[in-house]
Amino acid sequence: MKAALIFGKGDIRLEDAEAPPLKSNDVKIGIKACGICHFDLRFYNGSKQVAKPRILGHECCGVVEQVGAEVTDVKSGDRVVVSTDIPCGHCSYCIAGKTNFCLNRVSADGGFAEYLVAPAKQVLKFSNSTNFDEACLTEPLACCLNGSLRGKIRAASSVVVVGVGPIGLLHVELARLLGSSKVIAIDPVAPRRQKALELGADAVVNPRNGDAVQEIMKLTDGLGADTVIVAVENIDAVEQGIKMVAKQGVAVIFAGFHPTKELKVDANLLHYNEISLTGSSDFPASLFPQALRLIDSHRIQMKPIISHHFPLEKINEGFRRAMTLEALKVVITP
Repeated sequence: MKAALIFGKGDIRLEDAEAPPLKSNDVKIGIKACGICHFDLRFYNGSKQVAKPRILGHECCGVVEQVGAEVTDVKSGDRVVVSTDIPCGHCSYCIAGKTNFCLNRVSADGGFAEYLVAPAKQVLKFSNSTNFDEACLTEPLACCLNGSLRGKIRAASSVVVVGVGPIGLLHVELARLLGSSKVIAIDPVAPRRQKALELGADAVVNPRNGDAVQEIMKLTDGLGADTVIVAVENIDAVEQGIKMVAKQGVAVIFAGFHPTKELKVDANLLHYNEISLTGSSDFPASLFPQALRLIDSHRIQMKPIISHHFPLEKINEGFRRAMTLEALKVVITP
């Protein structure tokens, strides 16, 4: 099969590779769409090192080509999305339902290829009314669902999303879907602010036009926001975001930092305002089918978040485009 292997910083090559063997509980999937994630970009830009050549790609979906002897839930021809993080199911975190912290988790990444083999328990069927490029974004939506739950978004609450790339835009949509009465998006890039308005934001703020904290206070009648989700890898944005939180509100650090960064927080701000500061990483397995149901029912719009498509043969061009601020979600179509 044709597969795109990354060898190092900026070095992705389309090569012939052998598809993994099909075990009795596995399915072989012909990949139809795979999104480029920020995780993938970290290997491409060199902030994470490649130990050995590997096939990246975990936001993927396609059509079942073949099933193992013991597989009964899916069949050849089914349209499926893949959850490529495989929890062990028996460590203390898995038993508690916190599979995103599984101590023995393995990955079935490999979506930037013509075929992918994964355990049948890791695939879910979706309907013909959902396009492949929409379904492949189930994984990032599940991550955002986790962030929304961590942020305790509720009906009539106010929400600020700092950074409205593709992930931030999903947070905007989820905040509206969960009943927020006011959703405010912050981003220095004008087209992204406009996209946020189109997807449900009530107001947008350009952080380069003055003090963003003061602007949020004006837009929330001096109270601040009940939930602030920082969806950008910028430590200054995190520190500012905490200052935007209302009393007894929640600040969610959604982005990871590579290399690591130290956060400066006014302890009195947390203490006297009873602010909760939390993070959100990946998603527990239970949220994956919930995310797919939101997509398959068209309660969340995915098409506006996808800005570019590239065939597998042009994956280098796709990665280069994904590194720019002009791009939102870039999807590779083998």
